[in-house]
Amino acid sequence: MTLWWIAALALPALALVIQPARMAHPDNGDMEPENPLAHAAAQVIAGIALTSVTLLLLMSHGVVLPALALVAFAAAYKLVRHTGALKPFYRWQLAIAAGGTFAAARLWYSWIS
Repeated sequence: MTLWWIAALALPALALVIQPARMAHPDNGDMEPENPLAHAAAQVIAGIALTSVTLLLLMSHGVVLPALALVAFAAAYKLVRHTGALKPFYRWQLAIAAGGTFAAARLWYSWIS
């Protein structure tokens, strides 16, 4: 169950911090065109998943853990502009967001059941 929590928190957060990294360090070496709507869809999906799993964390574990998770997300969001380490994940942003949404849905299902 712990792995589901890690996946449900980390994957949407990673999908959300990819966009500022992409703006700060664009991948100019890849000449294949991308669908710009995929980035927007990934942001929406990841935002909903992160909000959902944060609310579930709040309901099941209290206030401290969601606050720590959001502080870690905010720190990652600020620090990601200074590194180009996320370039391998640019193409996988939508898949990462979908994986995080699946993990969040799995946690909601286990909590409801």
